[in-house]
Amino acid sequence: MTDPTKPLVIFVPGLYASTLAPAEGGLKRTWNPPLSGFLSLAQGKLGHSDLKLPTSWTKNEEGDFVQDEDGIRANGCLRMVQNKLLVFLEALHKNSLIDLHKVVWDWRRSFEESEAKIAEEIALIYNNDSRKISLLTHGSGAMLSWPTVSRNPEWFSSWVNISGMVLYGNSKYLKEFNHGLTQMVGKKPLIKALSEEAIFTFPGLYSYFPVKGEPGIENGGSNFVKPDGSYYTLDEIDLHSVSTWEKLSLGIFAWKEDTVTEEEKDHLQHCLDAAKRFRQQYFVREGGPQHASFLNKDKTAYDHLKITCYGNDKFRTHSAFEVDLEEKLIDVSKSRVTCAGDKSLPSTTWQTIPGGLNSEIVMSEKRSTHVTMVNDAKLRYLLMDSFFEEGSDKKILCAEILQRMEDDNYQAKLVAAVFLIFSFILGYGGLKLVIDVVGFLYPAYMTLHYDPEASPQDAVQWLTYWIVYQTLYITEGLFPFIFKNIPYYFSAKMGVYLWLVHPDTNGARVVFNQLIRPTLEKRRKKEE
Repeated sequence: MTDPTKPLVIFVPGLYASTLAPAEGGLKRTWNPPLSGFLSLAQGKLGHSDLKLPTSWTKNEEGDFVQDEDGIRANGCLRMVQNKLLVFLEALHKNSLIDLHKVVWDWRRSFEESEAKIAEEIALIYNNDSRKISLLTHGSGAMLSWPTVSRNPEWFSSWVNISGMVLYGNSKYLKEFNHGLTQMVGKKPLIKALSEEAIFTFPGLYSYFPVKGEPGIENGGSNFVKPDGSYYTLDEIDLHSVSTWEKLSLGIFAWKEDTVTEEEKDHLQHCLDAAKRFRQQYFVREGGPQHASFLNKDKTAYDHLKITCYGNDKFRTHSAFEVDLEEKLIDVSKSRVTCAGDKSLPSTTWQTIPGGLNSEIVMSEKRSTHVTMVNDAKLRYLLMDSFFEEGSDKKILCAEILQRMEDDNYQAKLVAAVFLIFSFILGYGGLKLVIDVVGFLYPAYMTLHYDPEASPQDAVQWLTYWIVYQTLYITEGLFPFIFKNIPYYFSAKMGVYLWLVHPDTNGARVVFNQLIRPTLEKRRKKEE
């Protein structure tokens, strides 16, 4: 029997955060960075260009064009960008504290398709259970989950929205259409995760551009400014028209050396039409973002739903590009207008829930960006408070799991720091310098903390050690050419240091008792 006190948790990840693989299996044509990036590069497919979708479309029964399939499916959550959150949720699931479902989606395909599949999967989970859902979304996962929340608020008990984009379109993805998903240095690409040729075929990424009738932030919905700083209207720059892309040399018109074919133009228009239908269906309403028309039911039906919006406002974030329509120029490599946000979404975007629903705003850890905040320790504690009642056995066990994670994280950082330090030392001074540093640090620490009253015998240990250490150091300095040619000398030297200082061997005392003391006694007898 299902435990009614055990939360039913559904996690919907954001853009790029679901892994992809062919339905028939195999390592080719996959998205699971960084491994798939290396495999793609080895196959000569720079920027996962083998993930291109077909540019052919087929008309469905409703008269809308639907992109043809390519046999690739979403099959998991991308650990590279959200591993700490996944480890936490999976630990809770493994310890029977929650029932976890990960609803992943193919972010390449149109958001019309993705929203319908996510809604179907959430409905299936809910209908097979008697509990309300604790919903957790990141980024675009909020946009695709919102229609289900709006239609069926009774299915949900809480919703933690991690820097989610529901309302307000954004033009920032024009950069990806021109340059691919790339880490830029100035105007030059450094690392390309997805090629612009592949992104051209993805209808999903066209779904962020605002359409006429959406509530705007401060500028009537436009993400473009004139050279004088005033904003264009969506009538003046319509990103859902191929002619705009061609006129401003956007996307394929910016990087294709040959003439763009009619088939490619048709594909682009189908992508833009699908994106426009999606946004018009869910985000075009009369009135502002707080208007009740955004809700499918009376506002009181949502009163039980606890909504938390988690994000950051400490970074300058893209708001608008500059466009000169007379010169037909646009530079998508830099933002003309910025605002407070998380480096990807303006604060107004992630803090706004449609329909004026009440929500609590929680700021992320100070340095966390849109991508990295999903792994915040602060977020994990927030989720603990959201899932479990204060003082319950489940919350106590959850706190223990979090503490173990923090301990493991500290140890991992310590190991990484030691590795980096010794890698630097090894690169700078070679193995000899590494061994000299190791042979100095611990003995120096123990010598400084030596207490003659508590352990007078340690005087022999450390005085002898420093005699041996310094003797080896001086001898190597005088005759370096000899020691460099002795096979495995430095490894043997490291073994000698360990033997001298280890408390189980106390080698320094052995040296004193077997070598130094007899020598001193012989000399004293001669003097007498």
